[in-house]
Amino acid sequence: MQAAPTILKAENLYKYFHHGEVTALKGAAIRLRSGEVHGLIGENGSGKTTLVRCLAGILVPDSGEINGSSNIALVPQLPELIPSLTLYDYLVLAAPGERKEIENKKVRFCTELGIDIPLHIPAYKLPANQITLGVLLGALLKNPDFLFLDEPTTSFTPAETDKLFRYLRTRADRGMGIVLVSHKIEEIYSKADRLTVLRKGEVVRECMPEEIGIDELSRNIMGGKGPESLATSGKAGNKGTACLTFQGAATLSRGTRLEDISFELYEGEILAITGIRENGLDQLEQVLTLQTNLSSGTIMLADSQPFPSRPESLRDSGVAIIPSDRQRSGAALSLSIADNGAAAVRKKLTRRGFLFTGQRKKYAKQLLEDYKIKASPEASAAALSGGMLQRLILARDLESPGKILVLCEPGWGLDVRSRTEIYRHIRALSLKGHGILLLASDIDEVLDIADRLLVLHQGKIEASFLKDEFDHQKIGDAVLGLQGKMGKKEKSYDQTS
Repeated sequence: MQAAPTILKAENLYKYFHHGEVTALKGAAIRLRSGEVHGLIGENGSGKTTLVRCLAGILVPDSGEINGSSNIALVPQLPELIPSLTLYDYLVLAAPGERKEIENKKVRFCTELGIDIPLHIPAYKLPANQITLGVLLGALLKNPDFLFLDEPTTSFTPAETDKLFRYLRTRADRGMGIVLVSHKIEEIYSKADRLTVLRKGEVVRECMPEEIGIDELSRNIMGGKGPESLATSGKAGNKGTACLTFQGAATLSRGTRLEDISFELYEGEILAITGIRENGLDQLEQVLTLQTNLSSGTIMLADSQPFPSRPESLRDSGVAIIPSDRQRSGAALSLSIADNGAAAVRKKLTRRGFLFTGQRKKYAKQLLEDYKIKASPEASAAALSGGMLQRLILARDLESPGKILVLCEPGWGLDVRSRTEIYRHIRALSLKGHGILLLASDIDEVLDIADRLLVLHQGKIEASFLKDEFDHQKIGDAVLGLQGKMGKKEKSYDQTS
C-alpha cells in the first residue's frame, strides 16, 4: 500500500528562548500525513512542545521552513479554562454554533468515545481529565486536518486512555492526521503508525514502529542509554510514630464523597493512595489542601496536634503539599523561575521584609542545576515545558520539605529518567524520617516506590497492601471495585516489618 502524501512538512527549524540562552529546537524537521497517527516522542525538555507550537502557528521559529496549508487544532498538556465558565461556554467560544447543534455533537463525541463529560458545570469544579476531554471536543468541532495532542493521557486512567486511542484511530481512518506528543515510550510505540524522535531539540530518528525495537527506541530518546528502572535504591526508613492520622474522615462534597477514611502515615514511610481520581483521590487532595471541609471525623498530626485549618499554616505545622494542578495552584506562572523555586524558603532569603535578590538567584541556580532543569532563573515559569515545570515544583518542595510531604500525582508529565531521579530524592527523605504521602492514579507509578498502598473506590478505602503483597491484578481489581468485600478494612500495620 502506497504511503499517504506528506501534507505538512517542517525543515531545519531553530527556536531560541531567553535572548538565545536556551536552544529549544536545533534544525528540527518533521513530515506529517493525513490519515496517520504520528508519534512525536522525546524526554522532558527535548523540544516536543516547542515544535508542535511552531507547526500550529502559536510560536514563530527563528529560522527554517514550514510548508503546507492545513487547518490545525492543538490540545495542550493540562489545558486551562476560565474557572467560572462551563464547558458549554468554552465550546461556544471555540466553535460558535447553535446550542442544540453543539449539544448534539457533544453527545456523538461522548458516545463514540465512551466517556461522558458535563457541559454545564463550571470549569473550576471539573477534574483535569474532563477539562482535557472538553478541550479535545472543542478542537474537533473545528474539523481540523491535523489534531495535535500534547501528553493527552497525563490525567487519564488506563481505561480512559484505551478509549481515547480507539477513538483517535477511528478519526485517523476517516482521514484526519493525528499527532501524539509524548514521552511515554510503550504507549506511543504501540499506537503510532510512524515515529519522530527528538533529543535536545534535534530529530535523531524517523521510522515506523516495526522498524525499531523498543529498547533501541529508548536508547534513541535517552542518548545511548537504555530504559531506566523506576525502582529506587535503599530500604524503607525506620518506622517512627504516626505523623498523620485520619480517623473516620468524611465529606459532603459534590460527586463522590469520602466516607470513613481512616489510616495512619508513619515517620520514615512512603504511603501511597491510589484509585480513579473521581472515586476519591480528588476529594482527598481537596481535604488535605483545605479546599473542602470534613463533615465528620478528624485529621491529626503527631502528638495529637490538629491538622491546620488555614493554608498559610500548613508549612508552619511541618506539612508541605504539592498539588496535582501544577499550573493553577502548584506554580505562579507570571513570576520568574527563581521566584517560584525560592518560594518555599523565602523567609530564609529575607531580612526585615527585604528580599536578597542575589541569594534568591544563587539558590535558584543551584536548584536548577541539581534537578537538571534547562532554563534561565530569570525566565518566566510559563515558558517551561510541562515536564520541566513539574520538575521545578517538585524540586522546590523536595529541597524544603516538612516533616510530612504530600505529593499529588508527582509523576504527571515526567519521563522515565526524570521520574527515577525524583523518586530517589523522595526515598532519601523517607530514610531521614520524613513521612511521605503519595496520591497517584497510576498504579505502576506507586508500586515502584511505596512501602504500603491503600486503594480508594467510591470514596472508601477498598483495600490495603504491604509491599510484599503488591500484586498489580489485585490492586487493579480493587481500584475498579471488583474484589468484593475483601480488604475493605485496612490491615493492621506492623511497625517492625
